[in-house]
Amino acid sequence: MFMSKDEVHKKSRGLSIGAVSSITGVPQPTLRYWEKLGLLEPLRSEGGHRFYDQKMVPRIEQLKKSTGNQGMKAKD
Repeated sequence: MFMSKDEVHKKSRGLSIGAVSSITGVPQPTLRYWEKLGLLEPLRSEGGHRFYDQKMVPRIEQLKKSTGNQGMKAKD
């Protein structure tokens, strides 16, 4: 779903991926990966930036706990 940044902030008080990462402790690449798997569906600005509804934070915390995910590991 594409919305302008103003619409995102007005309608959902969207959080940037960086803000969500800071709040939850889940690295940004992990959030993107979970999105790719269909576990998360952030809103998108017209420019393609992700914005998460504040209501998604508990869901992200639940995913973090259930997966034991402390972040994606780089391949050696």
